[in-house]
Amino acid sequence: MSLDSVAENILNHLWMISWQICILAIVVWGLCKVFSRSSASFRYWLWCIILLRLCLPGDFFQADREGYYIPNSLPTVWETPVTIEDALPENYTGSSSPIVNEPYISLHLSFPGVIVLLWGLCALFLGSIVILRAVYAYAQIKIYPRIEDPAILNLLEECQKSLGIKKHIEVLLSPKESDGPFLTGILFPKIILPQHVIHSWKEEELAPIVLHELAHLKRRDLVVNWLQILLQIVYFFHPVVWYINRKIYTERELICDDLAVFYLGGKRKRYTKTMLRVLQESNDVFSAFGAVGLAEKHHFLKTRIIRILDSKYLGYKKMKKLTLFILTLFAVCSIGVFGQQQTTATKAEGEVVVTYSIFTVQDGKEKSLNPEIFFLSGVDVKKQQKFAPGEYTLLISQAGYHHILKKISIPDGVKKFHIQEQIQPLRREIKKTSKDGVDIDVVIDGDFPAGERIDPEIVALNGKDVRDNVFQPGTYRLKISQPGYATIEEAVTIPKDAKTFVISRTLSTNVRKVITQISYDVQDNKRPQITMEKIGTKEKILINSDTKIKPDSYLLHIYQQHYFPIVSKVHVWPDDRPYVMQFQLVSKPVRIRLDVRYDDKKNLPQQLVTLSDLEGKAVQVVHDNHRIKPGKYMLNIQHPDYTFGREKYIQIHPGDQFLILEKMAKKASSPSGKEYTKLFFK
Repeated sequence: MSLDSVAENILNHLWMISWQICILAIVVWGLCKVFSRSSASFRYWLWCIILLRLCLPGDFFQADREGYYIPNSLPTVWETPVTIEDALPENYTGSSSPIVNEPYISLHLSFPGVIVLLWGLCALFLGSIVILRAVYAYAQIKIYPRIEDPAILNLLEECQKSLGIKKHIEVLLSPKESDGPFLTGILFPKIILPQHVIHSWKEEELAPIVLHELAHLKRRDLVVNWLQILLQIVYFFHPVVWYINRKIYTERELICDDLAVFYLGGKRKRYTKTMLRVLQESNDVFSAFGAVGLAEKHHFLKTRIIRILDSKYLGYKKMKKLTLFILTLFAVCSIGVFGQQQTTATKAEGEVVVTYSIFTVQDGKEKSLNPEIFFLSGVDVKKQQKFAPGEYTLLISQAGYHHILKKISIPDGVKKFHIQEQIQPLRREIKKTSKDGVDIDVVIDGDFPAGERIDPEIVALNGKDVRDNVFQPGTYRLKISQPGYATIEEAVTIPKDAKTFVISRTLSTNVRKVITQISYDVQDNKRPQITMEKIGTKEKILINSDTKIKPDSYLLHIYQQHYFPIVSKVHVWPDDRPYVMQFQLVSKPVRIRLDVRYDDKKNLPQQLVTLSDLEGKAVQVVHDNHRIKPGKYMLNIQHPDYTFGREKYIQIHPGDQFLILEKMAKKASSPSGKEYTKLFFK
């Protein structure tokens, strides 16, 4: 099976979503024009309905097109045990030897495949740019100093109480003049303020900025903003998606303006005065990538100021239940209609027509084959070509080739289902013997991986290798031996007048001893808890020093307190040697608690606590409740009025928290104000 069908499905999905959101955008645009005097929240949620439609996956198998069976990278029989009886008719009298061949996937790409490949590369390129910009923004913000001004922190606390926000928020100082006030950090929110705002603005002028950023946090706008970025990467080619994202951004800022004015007690002039000062004191304002903030471009700030000062300004109002009902009804109807339209229009009626093409590769060229046996759950596809959607057992058999035996599913909603497979010639040709001898055909597989062909080291009758000797009809002692599997020794009888005798067996795997070699990034003598859960069952095995397990596919769990857990899918293959697992556990960051005492006072806020590696290169500034990786560090505490003495080494062990309890002595003389400022900001 070529990859063209996959590309066609993706292309059809992108086309289906593209025209659907165009229609939805026209409808929403019309509603926004009709209800232009409605609240910004109403228009915002109308545009977000289209965003929701973009998030919903399309159904690749509901289109009016052919269905295909693509062989998996591993035989399906690993997951669902298949026997030859599942695929043959009840009264079948022929002979068959099920041997699963390696699946075939053609890498040829047609025009749809090339288009999808280019789309994927462009999306990957844009995604890489987004990741790099986000990492760069995070690195920049990480070095911004925290603002410890009590007046600003009290203002933040009062604004948080007004909006009912209990989450801890940091206020950072940006050294860049181009940085406007903005909010960043989904899990650990931070408000970034530029230097000129901190140094020259009054508290009453800062309140509108803080309220605006907290409004973004209360509405979880950062989450929606990142969702917009991801969807814009996927649908980068669609101008309507760019337009929708811009409208959502516009309405989001208007809503936060309304919320800020509302919590200022309706003082519109006070709020617009702050916006006007931002407009006057800066060029076009930029914020960190992925953040949301008070301002962006000058022309948009002007539009917002005019809107707030308009005599017809409505202000912030909670949406009524009727409005919520209308929005919900519109979302369900629009998404439901578009989601089901294609299914209703193209759903196949009755049964599915099954077609197939079987081939092999000889001398580098493909050769079509018409197999002797082509059954779906006992039904000959050559005689019956229509099948109901569902799961079937596929059997393909041709003399001189490996047989195919596996489970496949015919999906619902297609008119045609095409099966394309490559079958491999037998690796070992049947040895022609003398006129009086019997041809021996060996078909050996194992219980894991299920159905996989095995070429045993020993297949002997009365101690003679069946692949190198001639045998006459009679009774023999059969021995089959392969490392990792249980040896078979039994009596077999070659009947008289037999031309070919088939030795077909399934070997059972031997149990393997498990040896665990667990290392730690930080030295630890405790033994972790290790369990292995067999995939497809809920059977869990606790691993200790003498545990033995059957070869199979497992889900491995390694747990140790204060370390990141390890969850990994492992395949234990048949072997007589022990199964060795080598993993390293990485410790979780430890919360640092600071208790720095002084001769005359306690916990002065001006101390600078740093931890560095043993070479003194990687220096980290540590705050209370700061998290740091366990290890050995060199501790140093600086204060303009106190001395710490010599640097000391500390060992931070894995745990919930680590207490740094130190005492500092007062210096003989304090530095000047200029020296203090230089030391503090350093």
